[in-house]
Amino acid sequence: MWGRYRRWPRLRLFIITASILALAIYLRAAKHDAPQPGLVGFTDPTVLRSGPCEVIAVIDGDTLFVSQGGKDSSGQFRGKVRLLGINTPETVQRDIEPQPFGQEATEFLKAKVAGGNVRLELDKRRLDRYGRSLAYLYVGNACLNEELVAAGLARVHTYPGDSTTMNRQLLRAQDEARRRELGIWGKEPRTK
Repeated sequence: MWGRYRRWPRLRLFIITASILALAIYLRAAKHDAPQPGLVGFTDPTVLRSGPCEVIAVIDGDTLFVSQGGKDSSGQFRGKVRLLGINTPETVQRDIEPQPFGQEATEFLKAKVAGGNVRLELDKRRLDRYGRSLAYLYVGNACLNEELVAAGLARVHTYPGDSTTMNRQLLRAQDEARRRELGIWGKEPRTK
């Protein structure tokens, strides 16, 4: 008879542990079902969308400050956009000297976006680890991400899940810039 009552504390511990585990699983599933910024299908109107935008400032060769949306503040996006799939030499990083060809990349981008008619195209990844929106930048039909790479002013820097079509285009442009020893792949900055 005494042995039967010794099992109750173990049974209570098992029930409490199972309840906590079930609650944790439920909360994790609820968290993953909620829409999150950076994921495809997130429809917050203040998040960057594919389409035309106004470039307010060029921060460096691969980062811009843009405005997109209506005249009023509702549904308007204003923020930093990082060019997807590329990385240009740094020019504005704290405690680091500007890297070679960083200023050329910045000037190249400023010259290209000065004419207006700028359009953004989004991919599956919408935000980087610093909270910046990610996009491909077009002026007319020209993809500036690809043009920076083709001019030897940027390296291809993609992640799993990025568009394989764009990745192939960027890698072809990089191979050609290397072959021609342009920009970061050569000795002299390319000017246009």
